[in-house]
Amino acid sequence: MKNLLKVINIIGPWKSSIIGTIVIIIAIKAIMNFLSFAEFSRVEFEWMAQPDLNDDSGSSYDDYRNMRRIDNEIYKYSLLNYSNPQYYSYNKTIKSIIVFEVIDCDVLSVRPLSFELYAESMGEGELLNTRNPSVKPTLITLDMNEYSIMKGLCDLSPKEFEILKNDKV
Repeated sequence: MKNLLKVINIIGPWKSSIIGTIVIIIAIKAIMNFLSFAEFSRVEFEWMAQPDLNDDSGSSYDDYRNMRRIDNEIYKYSLLNYSNPQYYSYNKTIKSIIVFEVIDCDVLSVRPLSFELYAESMGEGELLNTRNPSVKPTLITLDMNEYSIMKGLCDLSPKEFEILKNDKV
């Protein structure tokens, strides 16, 4: 919080200009993203099964409690339990992966911001690896299993979004 106050003091003289407003918005979004990453390993998840997304590769879960909406972007955690463990290295296998991702509701796309690979199901056991991939967003199309969930989240008003979050917990 002390660092946030320093940032605000630095940009204080600009706050009445359009550029200053843009700088403040970008700084706040960057700080919120950083805090999300900093807290990743300490998040208390409440996984809800997503049966529509299950297939032969595994079962999917979303955490509604920790989902956040900032403007037209939704930040959320998802988990995939693999039906068959995936080879990792040195006789280690991945049984689950937790992904922190952002949905861009303006273009209906999703982009992973960070993910963690685990040796056991449900994000348990040894943490095998953490990555912050720099990949382009994937457009969500009608033929994808995720379409109805992501489109539904994006279509909610801010008030409906908060009701959904609180309802799911």
